[in-house]
Amino acid sequence: MARARAHIGFHSAYNMDTGQASGMMNAIVGAYLSIIGLDYEAIIYITKSDPDSSTWLTFEDAKKIGIDAARLRASGGARLRRRRPAFRARVPHA
Repeated sequence: MARARAHIGFHSAYNMDTGQASGMMNAIVGAYLSIIGLDYEAIIYITKSDPDSSTWLTFEDAKKIGIDAARLRASGGARLRRRRPAFRARVPHA
């Protein structure tokens, strides 16, 4: 769920020391996305952009690639709570 003006962007996982895309990290991201039920088309969409750019998710794209997305409308000035990320990979340095 996202507010109507939310911006959700994705890019490939990368090595923070080198700034280069990491095949190993993208494999881990892809495995996690598969576990939560996304198919190959969605996984490719999420990881296709280079680390220095982003693919911005639209509601139309979400529908095309099988991501269940809905617009939220906060009423009466209600604020949405921020959630902590559910997944954080710890990968040994190679």
